[in-house]
Amino acid sequence: MNPFTTSREATAYVLDRIFEQAASDGLIFTDFERKLLYGLATEEEIDAFEDRNEGDDAENLWRKLDVLVRHGLGRERQRGGRDVQRRYEAALRLTATDSHYLAQILKGLAEAKPSTRLKRGLRRWALLLPVCLVGGIALAAAMFWMVPAIERIEKTSTGRMLKEHGSLVFFAILLCIALAPRLWWKLRLRRWRGN
Repeated sequence: MNPFTTSREATAYVLDRIFEQAASDGLIFTDFERKLLYGLATEEEIDAFEDRNEGDDAENLWRKLDVLVRHGLGRERQRGGRDVQRRYEAALRLTATDSHYLAQILKGLAEAKPSTRLKRGLRRWALLLPVCLVGGIALAAAMFWMVPAIERIEKTSTGRMLKEHGSLVFFAILLCIALAPRLWWKLRLRRWRGN
């Protein structure tokens, strides 16, 4: 069941969510973009906006709205669960049936969503696959050279001490790793104060 009776109600709800998410994300809309989203711009103004900077301004607005709608859907789900997210999705669908500029953008986003999700997923895998492949090879190579070195160390007095006090040494190393950034910043702060 649709919680909105008119597209005007749904549009007001969607715009509230978009502007709320924009404030949360730190994105700013120009006065003309707001006028455009509220459906107050004339056809001439819309044509001029779409032609400005070879269409880059309009494309940036589309991208900005795509990000805000996606973030807004996630935020609504976190805020109130699946029911609140469904309410927002229903408002988006009803708003997309209207005839003003926001509706046209939402229709375009709805049609483009599967392909952009796929592209985003492929981009992630394209980055993750080489990292995993190189990491796996590096780990195997490190083990190939490290295992004999560790076996040699075990035969020395240091190796025997590590075997007896291994957990103590492990925690000491962890403590050094945890304190190193703090000590580094303190040294920089001292140098800065000295200047």
